[in-house]
Amino acid sequence: MNLNKLLLGIVVLSFLSCNQATKNKNNNLAVSKITIIDSLKINFPSGAVADVSNNNILFYNYISSDIGVFNMETKKIKTFNKFGSAVGEFNSMLNSHYLRFINDTLIGVSEVNGVKIYSFDGKWIKDIKVKNENTHASLSNFEFVNDSIFFAIRTLQGNPSIKSFYNQDHNLIVKQNLENNAQSLFGKFPLPNSDLIHNDFYYPYPFDFYTHFDNETLEYSLLNSNDSRIYTFNILTEKIVKQTALSLSYYNRLEKPFATTNSAIRSSQESIMDIYMNAIIYGYFKTKKYDYIVYSEAKEKDEVIEYLNNNAIGSLNANPITINIRIQVLENGKKTVDDILVPEQLTIPVYFFPNENKGIFASKTLSKGDDLNGITTLYICKLGKDAESE
Repeated sequence: MNLNKLLLGIVVLSFLSCNQATKNKNNNLAVSKITIIDSLKINFPSGAVADVSNNNILFYNYISSDIGVFNMETKKIKTFNKFGSAVGEFNSMLNSHYLRFINDTLIGVSEVNGVKIYSFDGKWIKDIKVKNENTHASLSNFEFVNDSIFFAIRTLQGNPSIKSFYNQDHNLIVKQNLENNAQSLFGKFPLPNSDLIHNDFYYPYPFDFYTHFDNETLEYSLLNSNDSRIYTFNILTEKIVKQTALSLSYYNRLEKPFATTNSAIRSSQESIMDIYMNAIIYGYFKTKKYDYIVYSEAKEKDEVIEYLNNNAIGSLNANPITINIRIQVLENGKKTVDDILVPEQLTIPVYFFPNENKGIFASKTLSKGDDLNGITTLYICKLGKDAESE
């Protein structure tokens, strides 16, 4: 696993929203706030949400590799663990990019060369084989157009501090016909007009992509974790049909000078500092009317140094660092409200309902009480309209 991705997993576990109000940078925009309207307590320890489909929520525990499917109507959860190397077992570390619903009865776990299909109670159904050369990273953000067409993101690998990382012949998307195994690769990285293309500096975390697939229009939209442009592909033509440039008000990314050699390996503390001092996108969700972009604000260097001097990263006794999480809402492609500050008792929003009530799922602030009791708490929230300014 890429060291930066592993460190990010540790850091995200300590994220909290800052409870200090941030000055509205867009005085001509309305301000919206988040209201908690309900909560769910699920018998699944340290659960992270991978996907939501109809009345089901797909959970995982990245440490134990447990998988759980919670039904919102019955309030019951089915759990299983198939991590291993035997037939029918998966060997990839779980995260929200590698795990998702396929339909109302099946889930998929991606690996380097395909996807393993399971029932909700963990019965192995079959393997989907995909030719994925020149990489050791699992496929991510996979989708099925129908029973015969599969596509996914080919995860980036390498050292982003080296300029050659951005000149590699890497196509982001693999599409495969599951009936005749015909395959095509497209979406060369970096994508045209990307913020990731610079001559003198790089952003520290370009590894993740957040995506949305519209199975009616067959359009696949993706947003890189350190870019500020949404690219929309037509999966049939394999062409970019739309680019949407974002204006994120509090998205101050860290510009790092390129290293001169590939042997320039950063210490774990430097990598962690880069993550805290860099604004990062953590989610992109799309409905018929709204686009939601979730991102963190960068911390000042002095604040990060003080925190690291007083806390051992990874320690159970470490105090969480305060990080502001923002949500940008685009209504029919236009920004009408200032980017919304997520309340301090919530962590990164994990799902936006597809209907138009502007509701969200957001996980609770990390709670030792929850962990001790083996539960996960999710809050159901609503984005308010015409709220008072911060």
